[in-house]
Amino acid sequence: MMIHLMSFDVLSWGRLTQPLEDDTRKILITVLFALFLLSSCTTTVGVDYTRPSDVDMTDYTSLAIAPAIPYAGFRVDDGWVRFVKESSLLTIRPVFSVPDLARDIARYAEEQVTGTLSSSGYYDILPPGDTAGLSLDELSAKGYKALLVPEVTIMELEGKVRNRSRTEYDGTSAKTVWDSYLVETARMELTLRVLDTATGEEVAVRSFSDSVTKEFYLDPSSPEFDSMETYFRRMVRGFNDGFRRMLVPERLTYEAKVMANKPELDRAEPAYKALSGGDDLTALALFQECWLDDGHIPSGYNAALLLAKHGDVSQALDILSDMIDVSEDAEALYQDLSAIF
Repeated sequence: MMIHLMSFDVLSWGRLTQPLEDDTRKILITVLFALFLLSSCTTTVGVDYTRPSDVDMTDYTSLAIAPAIPYAGFRVDDGWVRFVKESSLLTIRPVFSVPDLARDIARYAEEQVTGTLSSSGYYDILPPGDTAGLSLDELSAKGYKALLVPEVTIMELEGKVRNRSRTEYDGTSAKTVWDSYLVETARMELTLRVLDTATGEEVAVRSFSDSVTKEFYLDPSSPEFDSMETYFRRMVRGFNDGFRRMLVPERLTYEAKVMANKPELDRAEPAYKALSGGDDLTALALFQECWLDDGHIPSGYNAALLLAKHGDVSQALDILSDMIDVSEDAEALYQDLSAIF
């Protein structure tokens, strides 16, 4: 139930009511205040529900997480660089340890996966440090039903050198100077595998991938590859939502507006009043009476919405199904509730 009030200037209202008797003015102010309270009452009802994860982990809430496996094929050498647009044939060297970078990114991915699943509160987790070295049989004996294995399955760095011209002035003369830039692209794929510790069978597997391209100035006296470690880490963090979607059921709230009392039914007003006062159960009982006794569509809709809020979705759908042919709002709510439950 929503009542819209026109905005007004307080001083103008004072001038408007000044000629009126004091008692009359008090009555008008009281009415206005009451209307304000009605306009601010709750007009939506929230229905809590659980969106299941992509993988049904109901039987695997005791979960061990293995140390992440680095990508063994990670290489950076001259063959990764292309030279385009009049670029000089520079020897560009990595200034970082390629194996160390591969291990660091795998370890970071392991931390992100573990942190994401631990913070969900859904799992009893054995962390990678405690899982390392244990067999599936040993994990099963400890009560852990599944083993999650994170693995970096792709990790690449490649680049191309471009030259850009600029003009330098020396007195009255000008010359064209070329600066070299390395355009680097980092790519990675992280794969999660879930294994049943009792059978060794693969329960689920998902891969998450991303790429980032950045440009760096090349000092001709010391042309170097950048490790792009910051961007690899950023890509891993970007996978966190995917980890949750894959493995963690999510608690959500569906919100729908209460249907107004139109066509108006006087005996339904106490239900709206109870609802605006936060007394859902009284409102529900009154709305149900108005629906059953009078066939009042708004009351039936609101009763269904409140039933869904309090967990009786089956009865809510039964009520809505009886009014689908005469109410588009009821049809929309029926479809929404059917989709999420």
